[in-house]
Parts: sequence; C-alpha cells; structure tokens
Amino acid sequence: HVLASSSTHTYAVEVLSGVEDWSYPAGGPLSLGNDTLYIASGDSVVAISMPGSILSPVESLEIRGPNNLVELSSTAYSAIAHYEDGRQRDRTLITDWELAPAGSATIDSAGVLSVGELLSPSEAIEINATYEEGGVVVSDSLPATIAIGVSTDVFVSRNIVAANDAKRIAIQALMEAERRERAAIDVAEANFREARGGLRAELRRLANNLRRAYLHTVFGRRLVEHSEQIAEDADK
Repeated sequence: HVLASSSTHTYAVEVLSGVEDWSYPAGGPLSLGNDTLYIASGDSVVAISMPGSILSPVESLEIRGPNNLVELSSTAYSAIAHYEDGRQRDRTLITDWELAPAGSATIDSAGVLSVGELLSPSEAIEINATYEEGGVVVSDSLPATIAIGVSTDVFVSRNIVAANDAKRIAIQALMEAERRERAAIDVAEANFREARGGLRAELRRLANNLRRAYLHTVFGRRLVEHSEQIAEDADK
C-alpha cells in the first residue's frame, strides 16, 4: 500500500490496483514503525495497528460484466483476482484483455468493450482476461452476444442506404478513372500517328490496351449505377 494523508484524512491505496482500500478520519504527518501507523493530527497522535502479513497466492480470476450487449455501445468489464485466503482484489487495469473473434467489437487495456455497427443481426464473441502475480498466471473467459439495436426492417434499410452511399463514391472514382484514361488514350494516339518503326508498334499496343481498360471502366460504372437504382427501388 501507499499511505497518504491530507489535513483531515489518511488513506491506504493498494499499489497493484491503484484502488483505495481504507481511510481514517484523521490527517497529518505519518510515521510507520513497530507494526504501527502514527498520525500526528493536530495536538494529538493517532496510532493504528498495522501488523505485517504474508501475501496469499492468487488462485483464480473472474471476469465480471454482462453477457448481452447492443451495437454502438461501450461496456466496462472488471477482472477480479481471488486469493487462497479468501480475499478478492480488482485487477482490471493490470490484466491483459483479448477479444475473439476480432469483428465488430474491441476491448481496451482498461477492460472497456466498444461495439460498432453490426452487419448481421447478432454476433457471438468471447472476452478473455489473463493476469499474473508472483509467478502465478490465472485467466478467465466470458461468452457474450452482441445484437442489433434496431428492428430488422431498419437494419435492412440502413444497410441499403450505406451500400448506395459507398456506390456513389465508387461511381465518382470510376468517372475520374474514365477522364484520366481518356486523356492517356488521346496522347498515345496522337503520338502513334507521328511515330515510325518500332516506336509506332509500341504506341499502337499501348493505345489498344488503354482503350480496352477504358471500356471496362465505363462498363463497370454503368453496372454500379444500375445496381444503385435496383437497390433504391427495393428499399421503397
């Protein structure tokens, strides 16, 4: 523990977890000796018995938190270490957290699980925690299910809208590709008409390949535009 005091209180904070274990309503300069904590509080001295103790080995780890989650939310989980002497200590901040599979959710070093937007009505995950103390490694796993936070009708509609938004971006990118390929074709064909010998043959091959690429780009854009219209009609 770290022992600290203000003018009115004394606190004992556990080093591993950073959590306050206890406090006492007297503050001032502190002195520790002969298994006793002395607090010089005003005109008096408070003596608190603090006998030495033998640390008990960690026995197991327990993940605490819900099994059912909703998309677009954050949930805090805790890792509780159980010791052979019956004590329990929060070890959340010094536990290694992992999530499987790596999909729509992530978990940070503080045990906070964040869920993004689901692309399926539900998703099964497993929260894993591992903690080591005094050469002893303990771990725990907690299965959980993430569900969408909307009706299936809204789920379908929002995905159609998002898909079409992505298609519009793709259409703009394909139109830019068309413009650039058309510019390259014009220059290649102009140089082809003026070239002679081997260079002429090379420029002819380049122009032909560019024309094929351009036609594929145009065809792809038209397919995406048609796909966008079909999806819009389906969502009406």
